[in-house]
Amino acid sequence: MKYDVKESWRRLFKSPMRVVLALVVLALLLVPIAVQADLKTIRAVDSWDFPSARWENGNVRIPWDGGWVPFVHELVFDSQILEDPAVCGYDPNITDSGTEWAGTFYYGLYHVDNAPLGAPGFQESRQWSLVDCAMYDSDDPFDRASYFITECEPPDNVDDWCVVETADQDVEVPCTTGNCEWEIVTTVKVNLDLDCNHVIDPGLGAVPPNLCFYAQARTPTPDQITAEGMWAQTLQARVSQGLEEATGDRTVSFDHTGVTAVELAAFDAAPQDNGVLLTWETASEVDNLGFNIYRADAQVGALIKINPNLIPAKNLGSSMGAAYSFLDDSAVPGATYYYWLEDLDMSGASAKHGPVIVQAGAAKALPGRRRPPPMPGNAY
Repeated sequence: MKYDVKESWRRLFKSPMRVVLALVVLALLLVPIAVQADLKTIRAVDSWDFPSARWENGNVRIPWDGGWVPFVHELVFDSQILEDPAVCGYDPNITDSGTEWAGTFYYGLYHVDNAPLGAPGFQESRQWSLVDCAMYDSDDPFDRASYFITECEPPDNVDDWCVVETADQDVEVPCTTGNCEWEIVTTVKVNLDLDCNHVIDPGLGAVPPNLCFYAQARTPTPDQITAEGMWAQTLQARVSQGLEEATGDRTVSFDHTGVTAVELAAFDAAPQDNGVLLTWETASEVDNLGFNIYRADAQVGALIKINPNLIPAKNLGSSMGAAYSFLDDSAVPGATYYYWLEDLDMSGASAKHGPVIVQAGAAKALPGRRRPPPMPGNAY
């Protein structure tokens, strides 16, 4: 066989090239893994659900009595998310500048509703502090002292791990998303590495990952609720990172009218030949006076009460529940409606449940469940 010099060199060249290419591919595969490992998840804001006595994030039920509502939010630092350019002379063009244990975030509360315009939300906030995330296991949402790490207060010297600038406390700003027209925002700066040596300062314990932000917010007073009208849409509190590369808000949503003495078991809507039949069941009715039904053409539309008189409770003062129905005979066939059920208790507190969605005259309601409907009739 004739020896081919060119072919030999070609084979010799291919062998190391295969190794180099394999290393390049392996490096490309590892790079995103390393980046992802460096990015840390920040959980949603949680608030105390008063009826169930636990921390929750969605549909949190709170009393609207001018009192205070607690919040907890886990903070997990990452150099690409929470590094603060104003701390330690951070320069994005210098690899080792700044510190990965410093950051800025915004704590915002829905303050003024935009549907109906002017309805009150949270009024102010307080008790900003860093706590151990074991607070989530507490059965007392106001027992901050047992989990306390450090206060977030207006700075009186440069040696503060957690700072709220005086000018940035509960600042009223326009609300650009969601159901509020205005919100009150507090800016919080955290620096666990005051000497900027890329190491968490002594005295802070095992943080992270056990670092949480704690705050309280005040609800409207009964006088404000009466004078200005109850909040009509979803009420929220949020924590946002302070830099452009932030991955978005972490919010908690509230049952917008608070806590009453009724425990609702079901609320459904079903199309009928002569309108829309609304049915609901209660598990208990302690101090419940009765119910109102509201209808809207859209989920964020104006709510219109469609029952002429309060639908009275069947078991006033009882821990037993009852079944109810109401026929909306004014529903236009083919139209889509959103219905809310409001319960009213003897102290004047109310709570809206819903919405349930139905197309009048359609074969199926959303998100109603199949069940034998009660006999038609208005609040029998």
